[in-house]
Amino acid sequence: PSNSLIEIPVSLNVTGFPSVEYPDEVDFGQIYVGYPDTLAIEIANTGTDTLLIDNIIFQDDWLISLENNLEIEPSGQGFLNIIANIDLLDSLSSSFGFTTNDPSNQLIENILISAYTVTPAIVDISHSEFEFTHNSAFSEDVELVISNSGGVPLIWDLDIQYHAENSTHWVFFEKSNDSDPSLEQNQDRISNYVWLTKDVFGHLYNVYQESESDELECYFSQSPSGTLWSPFPKEDSQPVHYLPFLSMTSCCPSCIVGDTVSVWLQEIDLKINVVFESWIEGGQGGYSYYREQAYPRWLNVSEVEGIIQPQQNQSLNMEINSTILNEGEYSLDLNIYTNDPENEIISIPMNLVRYLNILDNYVPNSYKLHSNYPNPFNPTTQIKYDLPQDNMVTITIYDIMGRNVRTLVNTKQTAGYHSLQWDAKNNIGSKAATGVYIYTIQAGEFNASKKMVLLK
Repeated sequence: PSNSLIEIPVSLNVTGFPSVEYPDEVDFGQIYVGYPDTLAIEIANTGTDTLLIDNIIFQDDWLISLENNLEIEPSGQGFLNIIANIDLLDSLSSSFGFTTNDPSNQLIENILISAYTVTPAIVDISHSEFEFTHNSAFSEDVELVISNSGGVPLIWDLDIQYHAENSTHWVFFEKSNDSDPSLEQNQDRISNYVWLTKDVFGHLYNVYQESESDELECYFSQSPSGTLWSPFPKEDSQPVHYLPFLSMTSCCPSCIVGDTVSVWLQEIDLKINVVFESWIEGGQGGYSYYREQAYPRWLNVSEVEGIIQPQQNQSLNMEINSTILNEGEYSLDLNIYTNDPENEIISIPMNLVRYLNILDNYVPNSYKLHSNYPNPFNPTTQIKYDLPQDNMVTITIYDIMGRNVRTLVNTKQTAGYHSLQWDAKNNIGSKAATGVYIYTIQAGEFNASKKMVLLK
């Protein structure tokens, strides 16, 4: 009777249990012989308690794991990173297993794993460096051969790193009020293809490609030709940011004064930063800016990427053009990136010494008809051609049916580098129709032709 009620404390700890899910088999697929390859295998825990993975064991010694164990939270996933390293050309199969704290699957065995080896791509380059000396202004072509002696396709691409661009040099340009835009001192000749100035209507345009700005309404204007502009520095700009000049300024050029914008010189695929210091509105208003130096692009490569099958090669044509250079020494690195595991980056130094002498009257050493720019175009395009000697020259434009649309030149011309502009008009002054046209040159025994496209 003295202990009719006895209280005994009782506690209950309710826990769940882990539940493991894993693949029945895994396949590395193709790996390079003699090179380790890693494959991440997903292990899932569909239970309600932490899953523990231990005692990872492989049947063969060409397999190892980066992890000794795993802890996977409920409803989570983890990864076993397995490395295969095979020294022979072969196709192998093996298995592995591990232990868990899943009460229903404490021992996991015989997970199949397979791989087969191939010889990797092996790249060979015909030249380890290039040295050029030009005693006059001319263009020369050289060949670079990329070979693949491996067992799989060689994937490559390249870029050109001009040494001068490793350090930034800024220049200042100013066009004063009421100054004549046709005079060289009032044009910022950024490159051989972009000479910027401001016309009598107050618009920025490219003297080299345009006789004046296109005078279209703000968001329809494409001037200055050959350029696109971003409202951000080049380091912060994506391709989608680059627009025609007036569109970039939201039709207010004076609003960008003091901002760092960037211009894309399309002919040489170069982007430089620009800071406008002033912009005077109106027909005869001047403007000024600081900009980065545009270093000349004296190397042109026929192709910048490719795939070379095993035991095959590919030849690249490279044009070394000193006609755009002043006297001095120039250097660059031609960087080739490949999937050859031993040569993922190959850097080929190229050096050019440019001298001035009596031949520098800019007479080319061969006939050449250049591609028109821009192409496609509307309303005008520039056509350049080289004459190594005085000759009778005829330049004619034909439509796709072979009918004469316009004869641009039919006269004797002196040796040198020549250019002319087609305004998309025919021989009677009417506007040519939209479409594909062929332009040809006949100079003595030399003749050549190229295609161009006139847009609406």
